[in-house]
Amino acid sequence: LPLTVENLDGKTFDLAALSGKAVLLYFWASDVASCEQATDTLQRLHQEFGKDDLVVQGISLDETKARAVTAIETWQTTFSQAWVPNGLDADLALRYRVESVPNLLLVGRDGKFAGMLYFNVTDEFGRSQLSDAVKAALAK
Repeated sequence: LPLTVENLDGKTFDLAALSGKAVLLYFWASDVASCEQATDTLQRLHQEFGKDDLVVQGISLDETKARAVTAIETWQTTFSQAWVPNGLDADLALRYRVESVPNLLLVGRDGKFAGMLYFNVTDEFGRSQLSDAVKAALAK
């Protein structure tokens, strides 16, 4: 599915333009406690695999843009972030079947979905599963 969204820094994120890279789409909201922990995990993963090989794109489903910006600043998020209005009812969330957050969708280098990852990435087992999935997506 096409995915183009304006990031909070004003730059455009276009999934189709990232052919050849693995992309981890991360849907989140600041009022869900596990999203802060998941964000920390994703930042470490992003550093481990490098920005050239793994693109992490956050998409906030917060009620307001201000809440998303506050969370990003508080959590000291380093990967690209966007905010879309209407939360789980946003067209983007509906198209990608995001029914809860945190929600991770992994796209392989080949541009195909490598997985919808609903597991808990805040514990060691979940982090290990996510790392293995990213490695597999990078290998394609």
